[in-house]
Amino acid sequence: MNNRFRRNTITVAAVLTGLLLVPAQSGLGQDRQDRPEALLIKEASFIITGTSNVRDWKIEADTMAGTVKPGPAFYRAVIPGADEQTGSAERWFENVELHIPNQALDSGISLMNNVMHQYLDSEEYPEIRYRLKETVNTSSYNDGNSLIIAAMGVLSAAGSDHEMSHEVHFSREDSGSYEISGELQLHFTDFDIEPPSYMRGALTTDDAITVNYRVTLSGQQD
Repeated sequence: MNNRFRRNTITVAAVLTGLLLVPAQSGLGQDRQDRPEALLIKEASFIITGTSNVRDWKIEADTMAGTVKPGPAFYRAVIPGADEQTGSAERWFENVELHIPNQALDSGISLMNNVMHQYLDSEEYPEIRYRLKETVNTSSYNDGNSLIIAAMGVLSAAGSDHEMSHEVHFSREDSGSYEISGELQLHFTDFDIEPPSYMRGALTTDDAITVNYRVTLSGQQD
Protein backbone atom coordinates (compact mmCIF):
# COMPACT_ATOMS: atom_id res chain seq x y z
CA MET A 1 0.00 0.00 0.00
CA ASN A 2 1.56 3.30 -1.07
CA ASN A 3 1.81 6.24 1.33
CA ARG A 4 -0.70 8.39 -0.58
CA PHE A 5 -3.41 5.71 -0.48
CA ARG A 6 -2.69 5.09 3.21
CA ARG A 7 -3.05 8.81 4.03
CA ASN A 8 -6.39 9.01 2.16
CA THR A 9 -7.68 5.93 3.98
CA ILE A 10 -6.72 7.36 7.37
CA THR A 11 -8.39 10.69 6.50
CA VAL A 12 -11.71 9.06 5.49
CA ALA A 13 -11.69 6.89 8.63
CA ALA A 14 -11.09 9.94 10.81
CA VAL A 15 -14.01 11.85 9.22
CA LEU A 16 -16.41 8.92 9.65
CA THR A 17 -15.32 8.45 13.27
CA GLY A 18 -15.89 12.14 13.95
CA LEU A 19 -19.41 12.01 12.52
CA LEU A 20 -20.27 9.07 14.74
CA LEU A 21 -18.89 10.65 17.89
CA VAL A 22 -20.28 14.21 17.56
CA PRO A 23 -23.66 14.51 19.39
CA ALA A 24 -26.65 15.29 17.19
CA GLN A 25 -27.42 19.01 17.21
CA SER A 26 -30.62 18.92 15.17
CA GLY A 27 -33.76 20.59 16.38
CA LEU A 28 -35.48 17.23 16.58
CA GLY A 29 -32.84 15.83 18.93
CA GLN A 30 -33.15 18.81 21.22
CA ASP A 31 -36.94 18.70 21.06
CA ARG A 32 -36.97 15.05 22.05
CA GLN A 33 -34.95 15.89 25.16
CA ASP A 34 -37.46 18.61 26.05
CA ARG A 35 -40.48 16.37 25.69
CA PRO A 36 -41.99 15.53 29.08
CA GLU A 37 -43.07 11.94 29.56
CA ALA A 38 -46.12 13.18 31.45
CA LEU A 39 -47.63 16.56 32.26
CA LEU A 40 -48.08 17.52 35.89
CA ILE A 41 -51.33 18.93 37.26
CA LYS A 42 -50.41 22.27 38.85
CA GLU A 43 -53.83 23.82 39.48
CA ALA A 44 -57.41 22.67 39.01
CA SER A 45 -60.88 24.09 39.31
CA PHE A 46 -63.99 21.89 39.10
CA ILE A 47 -67.43 23.50 39.52
CA ILE A 48 -70.81 21.74 39.38
CA THR A 49 -73.89 23.95 39.12
CA GLY A 50 -77.60 23.27 38.99
CA THR A 51 -80.94 24.55 40.13
CA SER A 52 -83.79 23.50 42.39
CA ASN A 53 -87.36 24.55 43.14
CA VAL A 54 -85.93 27.01 45.70
CA ARG A 55 -82.63 28.38 44.37
CA ASP A 56 -79.57 27.71 42.24
CA TRP A 57 -76.72 25.76 43.82
CA LYS A 58 -72.98 25.29 43.27
CA ILE A 59 -70.42 22.70 44.33
CA GLU A 60 -66.68 23.35 43.93
CA ALA A 61 -63.39 21.46 44.17
CA ASP A 62 -59.79 22.55 43.63
CA THR A 63 -58.14 19.16 44.06
CA MET A 64 -57.41 16.87 41.12
CA ALA A 65 -54.88 14.12 40.46
CA GLY A 66 -54.18 11.69 37.67
CA THR A 67 -52.10 10.96 34.58
CA VAL A 68 -51.73 13.12 31.45
CA LYS A 69 -49.34 11.62 28.88
CA PRO A 70 -48.94 13.60 25.61
CA GLY A 71 -49.02 11.98 22.19
CA PRO A 72 -47.40 12.78 18.80
CA ALA A 73 -49.97 15.40 17.74
CA PHE A 74 -49.43 17.27 21.02
CA TYR A 75 -45.70 17.56 20.35
CA ARG A 76 -46.26 18.69 16.78
CA ALA A 77 -48.51 21.48 18.01
CA VAL A 78 -46.52 22.81 20.97
CA ILE A 79 -42.81 22.14 20.26
CA PRO A 80 -41.21 23.95 17.28
CA GLY A 81 -39.70 21.56 14.74
CA ALA A 82 -41.17 18.48 16.37
CA ASP A 83 -43.11 17.50 13.25
CA GLU A 84 -40.11 15.50 12.03
CA GLN A 85 -40.70 11.76 12.42
CA THR A 86 -43.11 11.95 15.33
CA GLY A 87 -44.87 8.82 14.15
CA SER A 88 -47.92 8.17 12.02
CA ALA A 89 -50.43 8.18 14.88
CA GLU A 90 -52.40 11.38 15.35
CA ARG A 91 -53.07 10.86 19.05
CA TRP A 92 -53.11 14.07 21.05
CA PHE A 93 -52.69 12.15 24.27
CA GLU A 94 -51.47 8.63 24.91
CA ASN A 95 -53.35 8.48 28.19
CA VAL A 96 -55.52 10.84 30.24
CA GLU A 97 -57.01 9.66 33.53
CA LEU A 98 -58.17 12.19 36.11
CA HIS A 99 -59.83 11.77 39.47
CA ILE A 100 -61.34 14.08 42.06
CA PRO A 101 -61.91 12.85 45.62
CA ASN A 102 -65.53 13.30 46.66
CA GLN A 103 -64.33 14.74 49.96
CA ALA A 104 -62.87 17.68 48.02
CA LEU A 105 -66.34 18.66 46.76
CA ASP A 106 -67.80 21.48 48.83
CA SER A 107 -71.10 23.37 48.51
CA GLY A 108 -70.44 25.58 51.52
CA ILE A 109 -73.44 24.02 53.29
CA SER A 110 -72.75 21.04 55.53
CA LEU A 111 -76.25 19.55 55.14
CA MET A 112 -75.99 19.69 51.36
CA ASN A 113 -72.51 18.11 51.51
CA ASN A 114 -73.88 15.21 53.58
CA VAL A 115 -76.74 14.62 51.16
CA MET A 116 -74.33 14.87 48.21
CA HIS A 117 -72.08 12.16 49.65
CA GLN A 118 -75.11 9.99 50.25
CA TYR A 119 -76.22 10.26 46.62
CA LEU A 120 -72.67 9.77 45.32
CA ASP A 121 -72.30 6.71 47.56
CA SER A 122 -68.95 8.17 48.59
CA GLU A 123 -68.15 5.42 51.07
CA GLU A 124 -68.02 2.79 48.31
CA TYR A 125 -67.06 5.09 45.40
CA PRO A 126 -64.87 7.85 46.90
CA GLU A 127 -63.87 9.51 43.61
CA ILE A 128 -65.24 11.04 40.45
CA ARG A 129 -63.12 9.77 37.56
CA TYR A 130 -62.55 10.76 33.94
CA ARG A 131 -60.83 8.75 31.20
CA LEU A 132 -60.15 9.99 27.67
CA LYS A 133 -61.10 7.47 24.98
CA GLU A 134 -60.05 9.35 21.86
CA THR A 135 -59.68 12.74 20.24
CA VAL A 136 -61.86 13.15 17.18
CA ASN A 137 -60.97 16.49 15.61
CA THR A 138 -59.20 19.79 16.28
CA SER A 139 -59.61 23.39 15.18
CA SER A 140 -57.42 26.40 15.99
CA TYR A 141 -58.21 29.98 16.99
CA ASN A 142 -56.45 32.99 18.54
CA ASP A 143 -53.89 33.02 15.69
CA GLY A 144 -53.17 29.34 16.20
CA ASN A 145 -52.18 29.72 19.85
CA SER A 146 -55.27 27.91 21.10
CA LEU A 147 -57.13 24.81 20.00
CA ILE A 148 -60.54 23.24 20.39
CA ILE A 149 -60.22 19.47 20.66
CA ALA A 150 -63.31 17.33 20.06
CA ALA A 151 -62.98 14.35 22.38
CA MET A 152 -64.74 11.22 23.54
CA GLY A 153 -64.42 10.36 27.22
CA VAL A 154 -65.92 8.39 30.08
CA LEU A 155 -66.95 10.11 33.31
CA SER A 156 -67.56 7.84 36.31
CA ALA A 157 -69.49 8.68 39.49
CA ALA A 158 -71.37 6.66 42.10
CA GLY A 159 -70.30 3.43 40.43
CA SER A 160 -71.75 4.28 37.00
CA ASP A 161 -69.95 5.18 33.76
CA HIS A 162 -71.21 7.78 31.31
CA GLU A 163 -69.64 7.98 27.84
CA MET A 164 -69.82 11.43 26.29
CA SER A 165 -68.54 13.63 23.50
CA HIS A 166 -67.24 17.02 24.57
CA GLU A 167 -64.97 19.90 23.57
CA VAL A 168 -61.69 20.69 25.28
CA HIS A 169 -60.16 24.17 24.95
CA PHE A 170 -56.37 23.90 24.93
CA SER A 171 -53.82 26.72 25.04
CA ARG A 172 -50.15 27.25 25.80
CA GLU A 173 -49.43 29.99 28.34
CA ASP A 174 -46.55 32.48 28.22
CA SER A 175 -45.09 30.77 31.29
CA GLY A 176 -44.66 27.55 29.29
CA SER A 177 -47.50 25.77 31.06
CA TYR A 178 -50.64 24.48 29.34
CA GLU A 179 -54.28 25.05 30.18
CA ILE A 180 -57.25 22.85 29.37
CA SER A 181 -60.79 23.94 30.09
CA GLY A 182 -64.33 23.17 29.10
CA GLU A 183 -67.97 22.78 30.02
CA LEU A 184 -69.99 19.57 30.28
CA GLN A 185 -73.79 19.39 30.11
CA LEU A 186 -74.84 16.36 32.15
CA HIS A 187 -77.71 14.88 34.15
CA PHE A 188 -77.86 13.10 37.50
CA THR A 189 -79.64 10.26 35.72
CA ASP A 190 -76.62 9.79 33.41
CA PHE A 191 -75.07 8.11 36.46
CA ASP A 192 -78.23 6.37 37.67
CA ILE A 193 -78.57 8.99 40.40
CA GLU A 194 -82.04 10.20 41.26
CA PRO A 195 -82.08 14.02 41.35
CA PRO A 196 -81.45 14.82 45.03
CA SER A 197 -84.19 16.09 47.31
CA TYR A 198 -84.03 17.54 50.82
CA MET A 199 -86.35 17.98 53.78
CA ARG A 200 -88.67 15.16 52.74
CA GLY A 201 -89.15 16.54 49.26
CA ALA A 202 -89.70 20.17 50.20
CA LEU A 203 -86.59 21.02 48.15
CA THR A 204 -86.01 19.15 44.90
CA THR A 205 -83.23 19.60 42.37
CA ASP A 206 -83.53 19.51 38.60
CA ASP A 207 -81.95 16.62 36.72
CA ALA A 208 -79.70 18.81 34.54
CA ILE A 209 -76.27 19.86 35.84
CA THR A 210 -73.36 21.79 34.34
CA VAL A 211 -69.70 21.05 35.02
CA ASN A 212 -67.04 23.69 34.32
CA TYR A 213 -63.39 22.73 34.65
CA ARG A 214 -60.04 24.43 34.23
CA VAL A 215 -56.71 22.61 34.67
CA THR A 216 -53.18 23.99 34.44
CA LEU A 217 -50.53 21.49 33.32
CA SER A 218 -46.75 21.71 33.29
CA GLY A 219 -43.95 19.55 31.96
CA GLN A 220 -41.55 20.52 34.74
CA GLN A 221 -41.37 20.19 38.50
CA ASP A 222 -41.22 23.42 40.50
